[in-house]
Amino acid sequence: MSSRLAPPKVPSGSLAVQAPPEIEAADGGSSILTSMLPMLGSVGAIIMVSLNKAGPTGWLTGGMFLVSALGFVFVNGWRQRAQRQASILASRREYLAYLTGLRETVRNAAKAQRRERNWRYPAPETLSYLVEDGTRVWERDAATDDHLNTRIGTNEQPLALRIEAPELPDIAQLDPVSTTAAHRFIATHETQPELPLYIRLSSYSSLQIVGDNIEQIRGLTRAS
Repeated sequence: MSSRLAPPKVPSGSLAVQAPPEIEAADGGSSILTSMLPMLGSVGAIIMVSLNKAGPTGWLTGGMFLVSALGFVFVNGWRQRAQRQASILASRREYLAYLTGLRETVRNAAKAQRRERNWRYPAPETLSYLVEDGTRVWERDAATDDHLNTRIGTNEQPLALRIEAPELPDIAQLDPVSTTAAHRFIATHETQPELPLYIRLSSYSSLQIVGDNIEQIRGLTRAS
């Protein structure tokens, strides 16, 4: 059995992102027509009152009917608009809270991935400490999978978890705030910056390290 220390574990698999909430289409004309029906009835009552009670009293009574009908239409329209807006805000808060939970999962996966990469391919400035510690010296031999794997720098790499974008219907009116948040979430976390980059030296028959600064070249060669 090998006495080599095991590297940190890295999560794998995929992470599916749910689609942003859809915005229900407003009732539009049907809602307005429904609200207008009481007012149309009130107009008929106003005409009848005005005909039966000619003079200021009749007009005053009819005007009160009209104001009441207009007030009903206004209040009903405002109530429907407020209910629709409240429903949109509730769905938006729920989706943003959902993304917050996913963000925690993704960040934990990214941290584990970075720990594992730095464990396998430590930065040159940490090599002296590893040598002094001695625990991991000569841990790689020809029988290991990462034998002669050498860190040559850092670059941007995919997240260990594959983030799957949601499948959206062809025609959908999505909440713009939630949609923007989902897009930003995927774009931010699907790749991780400055992860150790390595090459397998055994894959090449010869290597040349060139540059103007001879001390940096020698340092990189020693680190490799």
